[in-house]
Amino acid sequence: MADEEKRDDKLLVLPLGEESKLITQTIANDTARQILELLAEGAMSTSAIAKKLDIPLTTAQYNVEKLIEAGLVVVEKTK
Repeated sequence: MADEEKRDDKLLVLPLGEESKLITQTIANDTARQILELLAEGAMSTSAIAKKLDIPLTTAQYNVEKLIEAGLVVVEKTK
């Protein structure tokens, strides 16, 4: 067991049908997938996401919007 790596893989169950196409297209994007992994740990603002991933705010905003459209992320609150 000492040679085994600890895995923190997260599981995403997809519906069969048209909605799965949008979901798979969205998570095929590396940045969107990184954002989704961050948000799986807890809620974050878009600016915090951009800072944590060292990406432009506009890139974070674009990918968060795509995750919202795919139904993978919901907005808790806005300022």
